[in-house]
Amino acid sequence: MRGLSMFSAAMSPPEFRLARLLREVRATWLLALPLVLGQLSAVAMNVVDTVLAGHHGGLTLAGVGVGSGVWSIVLLLLIGVLMAVPSFVSQYNGANRRDAIGPLFRQALWLAFAMGVGLFVLARFGGVLLDAMHVASNVRPEAIAFLDAISWGAPAFALYLVCRYLSEGIAWTVPTMVFGIAGLLVLAPLGYALMFGAFGLPELGAAGLGYATTIVLWLQVAGLVAYLAR
Repeated sequence: MRGLSMFSAAMSPPEFRLARLLREVRATWLLALPLVLGQLSAVAMNVVDTVLAGHHGGLTLAGVGVGSGVWSIVLLLLIGVLMAVPSFVSQYNGANRRDAIGPLFRQALWLAFAMGVGLFVLARFGGVLLDAMHVASNVRPEAIAFLDAISWGAPAFALYLVCRYLSEGIAWTVPTMVFGIAGLLVLAPLGYALMFGAFGLPELGAAGLGYATTIVLWLQVAGLVAYLAR
């Protein structure tokens, strides 16, 4: 520490400001890069669904596209409410009030679970929204099948967000990247198998993609919970 202080004192003011800027840029880069990659992997899951659905058929692609539009309402509601968690966690962590993080995390889990169950019910009644949108009758069965399957993942996604935001709030951003990319790598083969009926599995079409996404969401939250517990 003494040598570092002597080194800083020997630097001119412009050199000191440049060195400090470079340290801040490096720290920000290391903190933000996993978040960016994790978010890109989450967006890429929709791309994987679209590509697989397109190879299955036009009606499957249309059904998944319409169903994903309704599912995005669920995602936006959960993200919009729960994104307050990392702000409070980081504030408590920075103020050295870690004893307040536990109660906040537990209350957020209860809120997330309640919202997940409520949005599960909303997704199950997605057919009402499809009627209001005047979706073509030949597309509705595929869209409803996709929504019915993916709706089981609503509670998992809600709980995953809380655990992810807790991790990010205390500057553990790498798990966001790791579990995001892992989920993407699992979704592609699993979605293919359930949609096309590969490896002895039944061919489920659009519903197969919904079930694959649901399974990935539950695996992600289970893995992140295990990581945080350690």
